[in-house]
Amino acid sequence: MKIPVLLEIELFVRGIRNKLRQKRKNFENRKMFLNNEIFLDGKRIFELDEKLNIKLDIKGKGNTINLNCFDGTGGIFIDLRVDNFIFEFGKNNTINNPGIFITGYNAPGSLSKSSFVIGDNNLFNGAFEIVLPTTLDGKTLIGNNNVFARNIHIKGISDHLIYDLATMEQINKECGIQIGDNNWICEDTVFLNKARITNNNVIGMRSLVNKEFRESNLLIAGSPAKIRKTNIGWSFYVNDSYKHTNNPMENIYNE
Repeated sequence: MKIPVLLEIELFVRGIRNKLRQKRKNFENRKMFLNNEIFLDGKRIFELDEKLNIKLDIKGKGNTINLNCFDGTGGIFIDLRVDNFIFEFGKNNTINNPGIFITGYNAPGSLSKSSFVIGDNNLFNGAFEIVLPTTLDGKTLIGNNNVFARNIHIKGISDHLIYDLATMEQINKECGIQIGDNNWICEDTVFLNKARITNNNVIGMRSLVNKEFRESNLLIAGSPAKIRKTNIGWSFYVNDSYKHTNNPMENIYNE
C-alpha cells in the first residue's frame, strides 16, 4: 500500500505530464495549420471543429488541403509526412463508417510532390484506403458519382525501384491512377500504379486493377482484372427506374 504523501506526489507529477503533453499537442496543431494551407468549404481554417469527423496529422509543410463537408457516419483521416502535396475533396460526397484513410510518405531517395483529387457526389461505403504516389506524374484522380463498396485500396506509390538489367531503365515508374465517373467499385478491390478506368463501369469483387481500360460500360473482374463483358449498364437501385434514366444514382420514383 502506497503512503498517502507518495500517492499525492505521483498524482501531481502525472498531472504535470498530461498538461505538458496537451501543450505539445496544441503547439503541433498550430504549427500544422500555419505551415500548410487547409481549407474547409472554401475558407482557410486554423483549427478543426471537434464535431467534424476529420483527423489531420501533417508533419510536412507547403501542403494544400481543400475539404468540403460531407454526409454519412464515417470520416476523413489524413496522415502526411510529405511537403507540397495537394488534396482536393469535392462536394456532396457521402462517407460511411469507418471512412477514407490517406497516407503520404517519401519513398527512399524521393521527395513527394503528388496530388489527389476526389470529385463530387461520390459514395464511400466503408473503409477506403489510399497510399499516395510520390511524383507529379503519379497523381491520383477520382471523378464524380462513383460508388465504392467496403475495403477499397489504392496504392500509387512504387516504394522501391525496379529496373531492367539490360537497359538500366526503371520498370515501375509511377504513372498515376485515374477513376472516371459513374463507376461501381465492389468490395475488396485494389488499384495499383497505372490503373485507369473511364465511365459507367463495374469492377467486380476482389479485383486487382493494374492497367488501363479505355472503354466505358465494361464489367471488369479478376486478379489481374480483365474485361468480362462489354456494353453493360448498372443502377444503384434495384427496380426498373434504370429504364428511364442514364444516371445510375437516380431513382425517378423518389423524386
